[in-house]
Amino acid sequence: MQSSSSLRFLAIGDSLTAGYSDYGTSFHPYSIQLTNLFSSLNIPITVDEHGVSGEHVVPSMVKRLEKLLSDNNK
Repeated sequence: MQSSSSLRFLAIGDSLTAGYSDYGTSFHPYSIQLTNLFSSLNIPITVDEHGVSGEHVVPSMVKRLEKLLSDNNK
């Protein structure tokens, strides 16, 4: 559970956000490195990774972002 003073980061994007690299032969979301970086600086952070391979920004990612933000406010 996160404290009220911890950061929240929403990583939304395509296959790069999901972590696919090297033409799909490697998997490493940048959200892992981001979490490690903030942790090493003793900064509490929660990273929600929502990468979807093959997604395009418009229109699907915009709709998905709206839903994720709406769900977060419930």
